[in-house]
Amino acid sequence: MQNNVPALKADRELLAVRSDHRNSIKGIVHEVSSSGQTLYIEPEEIVRANNQLVQEEFNLQAELKKIFKELSDSLREYCSDFLLCHDSMLLLDSTCAAAKYQSEVHGVFAENYDTEKESPLILNARHPLLAEKAVPVTINFMFGKKVMIITGMNHFQKVCLKKLVEWYHKNYPDVEFDFDDVFIVWSCKTLQNYKCLASTTISGDGIYVEYTYNGDKQELYEDVYKKVTNTCITDE
Repeated sequence: MQNNVPALKADRELLAVRSDHRNSIKGIVHEVSSSGQTLYIEPEEIVRANNQLVQEEFNLQAELKKIFKELSDSLREYCSDFLLCHDSMLLLDSTCAAAKYQSEVHGVFAENYDTEKESPLILNARHPLLAEKAVPVTINFMFGKKVMIITGMNHFQKVCLKKLVEWYHKNYPDVEFDFDDVFIVWSCKTLQNYKCLASTTISGDGIYVEYTYNGDKQELYEDVYKKVTNTCITDE
């Protein structure tokens, strides 16, 4: 034998045998190595055992099918009751899952209120995956306005690059342009506000875009500039 440990080939335990010792083991050859020096053989005893296992698995599936059919027949008369309970079962299951998740993240269930009279408010919210490591954020969803939430510098930069690609597609629809053609020049954060300068790798376009995120209003401002000159000044 080439190896004392059986090799798993096509979901079968096979023995690696040198080709010149082929007749020393009775069985079925399932595979030959690329060099032709090794044969992967399933011994006759294993073949018989596997065949018996397949038969027993078939018998098991047949017995399970019989049990399921008998169980279904016994419950068939209650089919209408199951349909009536379906919505309640879904509600109980989803409520239980929500309660379990709320307990894990130490969350708070939202209160019922009239959206016609007051806008939604999330008070001292934290990202559930960051938990206590995250700085709490209060978010007030204003009527008639879209809200943008920035969760960190990495997220802010990705949003800016995405907006620059969208701007380029809108203003230069004939130019092939994607995320590989944009980059961040610099970025910074002060309190809840973010700012960055982004540009492109397109030669000669001179496009620079300044993005400012107002954390108080959850608004993103986009200012597009075009470079006119680039001069090195050494004299005062």
